[in-house]
Amino acid sequence: MPPIDRAIANWWTSSHPESKFRRNLILARAGLDGVRRSLLNLELTLQKPGAEAQRIPITSQTEMKEILAGEFLIPRADIAPDLFEKVRLF
Repeated sequence: MPPIDRAIANWWTSSHPESKFRRNLILARAGLDGVRRSLLNLELTLQKPGAEAQRIPITSQTEMKEILAGEFLIPRADIAPDLFEKVRLF
């Protein structure tokens, strides 16, 4: 793929108003424990090897902070105090 094509694709996913990455909170982390963690807006999904995915709804700012800090290793100080309310509006 020519570099210009990658540049346009990167611009689209990170900048264009219609990009799903601009309209959703999306995180993913594969842990050393074999568990794949993913977050789409207010739903955490835990996928353990050989098991069915576990989907966990997030219902408060406190839960949001606990999940981002515990599952995704994001420092609590870096989590916006109104993140839950903003995501709830998506």
